[in-house]
This record gives sequence, C-alpha cells and structure tokens, in this order.
Amino acid sequence: MTVEAFIRRTVSLILSFGLQGLIIMVKLLVITANYMACLLAFQLLNYETWPLPEDKLLGWVFAVFAPEADLCHLYALALVLTQALGLLFLFHFAFRCLGLWRDRRWYLEHNDLQSARQAMSQFWMSLFFLVIVAIPLAYIIYWDINLFRYRGVISSFFADNPEDALRTLPNWELLHEEKASLFTMFMTRIGAEGYIGATAMICLLFEVALGKTKDNWASWWALFQTDEQLPGQPAYANGYQAEPAAGGAAEPAAQGQAPPATSTPGRAAAPQGPSAPEAAPERPAPTPAPPAATADLRPVIGGQPGEQVSLEAALQQRERYHVDPVTHEIWDRRAYEAIFGQQEAA
Repeated sequence: MTVEAFIRRTVSLILSFGLQGLIIMVKLLVITANYMACLLAFQLLNYETWPLPEDKLLGWVFAVFAPEADLCHLYALALVLTQALGLLFLFHFAFRCLGLWRDRRWYLEHNDLQSARQAMSQFWMSLFFLVIVAIPLAYIIYWDINLFRYRGVISSFFADNPEDALRTLPNWELLHEEKASLFTMFMTRIGAEGYIGATAMICLLFEVALGKTKDNWASWWALFQTDEQLPGQPAYANGYQAEPAAGGAAEPAAQGQAPPATSTPGRAAAPQGPSAPEAAPERPAPTPAPPAATADLRPVIGGQPGEQVSLEAALQQRERYHVDPVTHEIWDRRAYEAIFGQQEAA
C-alpha cells in the first residue's frame, strides 16, 4: 500500500460520501414539497379531516407525535413516501438487471455455461421484482399527476371560491379540450409531468451515487487486504480485466510457449494465441486437496478454468469457496457473492 494510493482513494471516498449526503438532502426536500402539495390537493378535494388522535386504536401515537394531524395529512404522507420508495426500488432492480446481464455475457464469452445460467436465473428474478414494483407505482404516479392538475386548475380558475369546483369542474380531458389555448393549461399539464420527472431524477442520482460510493469503499478497503482485488466482486466477473490463467500456466508462458488448454466436461477450453485476452494478475492458487480426497474432486463454479477441489477441502477453505448446503455444488466465493450477495454466501 502506497501513501499516494491511500490519499487518492480516501479523498475519492470522502467526496462520494459527501455527494451521497447532498443527494439525500435534496431527496428530502423533494419529498417535503411533494407532501405539502398533495396535502393541499386533498384539502381542496374536501377529503376527510377527522383528527387522528381520536382514533381508538392508534390515537395515542398521533396524540404524542402529531396532535393536530388529520386524515389528509396521513393520505399525503403515505402517498409521497410510497412513491419515493417505489422509484428507489425501481431503479435499484433496473441497475441490478443490467449488471446481471453483463455478467452473463462475460461468462458466455469465457465458456462458463453454469455460471451464465445462474446469472440469468438471478436476472429473471430481478426483472420479476422490477415489473411487480412498476405496475402499482404507475397507478400511484398517475394519482399524483391528477392531484397536481386539480390543484393547478383550482388555483387558475377557482381561486376565489374553491368549493364551487367540487360541483362544476369537468374532468381533465374535457377541461383541457375547452381551454387548450390558455397558457395556464399548458403549464399545468407539463408541470405535473416535470414534477414527476424531478422526483424520478433524484432517485436515479441516488442509485448511481450509491453504486459509486460502494465502489470507492471497496477500493479503499482493499488497501488493507492482502488480495488487491475488490472483495465480493472479482474484477473479471464484470469484464474489467481478463480472467486469470489457471495455476501452473505461468511457467510455460515465461519460456515462450503457449500454456496448455485446460477443460472440464461441458466447458470449452479458453481461447489461446494472439486473439486471447490479456492476462491479468493471478489470484492465489487454491490449496491442493489431501491425497485421500482426490477422487472426490468437483468443478468450482465461477472459478479459474479447470479448477477443481474436493468437498472436504472446500469446507475447510470457507474464505475462498462456498458450498451449497443442498446440492453440495462448490462455488468460488467471490463469484457467488457477486451474483447472490454476501448475505446469502455467509
């Protein structure tokens, strides 16, 4: 670890934390503005104003923390928080799908079909969560947009007597057709769309900044590890560098000879020759299995090409391997954590 690398990565980490904090502050401002706007819309719609502290079940909670709140406040707060959390989850699963698809392509290019299938399985699961979040979120956003339009129309045409709008105001399509030439209608229409766009943008920036913060943290923490690769996410699994050569291949290469191709059943040999990807720094070679366990060698999913290890040796090297408790499949721990996450690999 050099002083220059430590200073550079520490400054990057501090800047990323600062950016993340700034985005969180802006996000809170957007949520607060949205809450106040929705509250006004519910009040103009003459929603229930029953005091929350009078509720027989939860009234004591509101009596302590919000003694003057009513149902309009609860509706507005629930709406804006649900919308904000839904957008955050939407972008989270979208970025996760993108990363898994990229990992799958890398595994296919390196003839690791089993790892590619696992990445694809996780991709479909993340896509499923993305869809089931997007469907109710679309209704919530549509509700919010119409609340914005109603509030804008009341402010423009019924500012003196808002109660008349409850009985005489037509729906948005008829009103827009009747008063389409007015600039007020134009601003009311695009204002609602821009308002949702601003909320989505801050959620997108939050997800991007969070990913950058995680990368900077992993890079900074790697300075204190013996292995220079980032923990939990091998660089070659995302296409940043070529996959390390199998153990023992460095000596023939140093003598000017091409390393021998290694293969396992169901997996093609890695490409050789000038078209082969440039070699990257090797990972520590796996600890050889005891002689008595050589008959039980199993392929390491996500590991080096041709890498095999016995079940007994894998169980003894939990920092390097993950053994599935049901199928007894042996995974390279970093590749497993890159796909399934560290909590599942624990």
